[in-house]
Amino acid sequence: MAVPIWKYAGVNRNLDNTANYTTGAIPTTGDDALFISDNSAPNSGPNANMTGLTNAMATVTIGDGYTESIGGAGNHAVLEVSGKLVMKGTGTLWLKCGTDGIAKCVLDVIGGSVTPSSKHISLGTTNTMALLFIKRGGFTGENGAVITSWKMGSIEVPASDAYLTLDAGVTISTDGMMWGGLVNANVNVPTLHIHDGEYNQLAGLVSTALHLWGGQVNLKVGGTYPAVHFYDGILDCVQGGGQKVITNAYFYTRRALEQFRGYKTPLVSIGTEHYMW
Repeated sequence: MAVPIWKYAGVNRNLDNTANYTTGAIPTTGDDALFISDNSAPNSGPNANMTGLTNAMATVTIGDGYTESIGGAGNHAVLEVSGKLVMKGTGTLWLKCGTDGIAKCVLDVIGGSVTPSSKHISLGTTNTMALLFIKRGGFTGENGAVITSWKMGSIEVPASDAYLTLDAGVTISTDGMMWGGLVNANVNVPTLHIHDGEYNQLAGLVSTALHLWGGQVNLKVGGTYPAVHFYDGILDCVQGGGQKVITNAYFYTRRALEQFRGYKTPLVSIGTEHYMW
């Protein structure tokens, strides 16, 4: 297993130029590719060759302190990483999963400012990323992105340091889970588990089940929500338009009823209420 380090040879900054790696070869199967802070970024111009990393590598790491962007809008790097992608730098990685997809993507930006508009990784693809874990930083899933499961936030970092935007056209196959941060979803999320942070459903629905243990969920879209399991936190159904129709509402504490904004109003219609205490 090799550790190719991006170095920029001074001729061009294309990902498929073997001279741009310390090993003299494009990263390949089993390698741990590393982009570090003291080397120039791969070419991000409109004519850049961004398809050089097309092998199923063990890991690709964008190192701590790396501030340059890789790729650009409509000019995504193609990474077929069967193992793990780790991003700690503060630049933006414009990413497409290759045909192998990415088994796991960990976003943990160190240093620099993180705001709701931060976009450290922008995923645009028709292939599948199996697991997205945002510890710190901003991730945008563009139209066409496919993510099986996403996890958000950490008890180790401030909740305000993690942001996820799911644009219209993104597919979430299975579920999402939050421990902090801010999520703006414009798509269906089948199953949602919220422990802390703020989640906004701006379009689409939580199409199977919502589990709320803490934090705040703002359902701003009218429609049918088949099951809501409410332990604690705040569930706000007042914002946005349209009636929220909850087929089955499970209340595990009396406090949950008190924290349900819109409960027993025309804004919310509940089919069956289940009191679990």
